[in-house]
Amino acid sequence: MTDELAQVKERLALSRDKFHTLTMALARTLGEGIVLCAMDGKVVQANQAYQDMLGYSLKQLHKKTYQELTPAKWRDLEDKLREEQVMQKGWCEVYEKEYIKSDGTVFPVRTQAWLVRDESGRPLYLLGIVRDISGEAGV
Repeated sequence: MTDELAQVKERLALSRDKFHTLTMALARTLGEGIVLCAMDGKVVQANQAYQDMLGYSLKQLHKKTYQELTPAKWRDLEDKLREEQVMQKGWCEVYEKEYIKSDGTVFPVRTQAWLVRDESGRPLYLLGIVRDISGEAGV
């Protein structure tokens, strides 16, 4: 293994440790689902609240993208938000959409995303905070 590859793996492990620490603190405080996705949408990490919300284990989520977990009718909106807000200013406004649970049930969520950059400023991950709003009045 080259030194450069070893450094990348070390940075990735450190990044995952930081994400885990952050998500555990946020999960205790907020009780919301938190997900970290690669720039292609692949789920990299997710807290227990996110896993429970969707009915998938973390191992199963690693094989999914957030696009696969979202009904097709929301994908154009999300592409637009990602390009016009997240990639431009580093985050997007809170918005509502739907997710698809492992059993096929579709349910409403309120979510917001942030761009996580590496030390050089290159886009590395998309961080999402997700709240199941199916039990809220007026939804």
